[in-house]
Amino acid sequence: MRVDRDRDTLQSPTLPGLYPVGEGAGFAGGIMSAALDGIRAAEAIARVAAG
Repeated sequence: MRVDRDRDTLQSPTLPGLYPVGEGAGFAGGIMSAALDGIRAAEAIARVAAG
């Protein structure tokens, strides 16, 4: 299953605030890419929280 996400915000376009990441969301191809995808999502969340 792949969950869509916006290229810039990394959020789901249909569920704002949801940041699909990693293997289960279909955005990674291995443990390292899943970890890096999670880091990118954490940075996007931090940008939103900082305003």
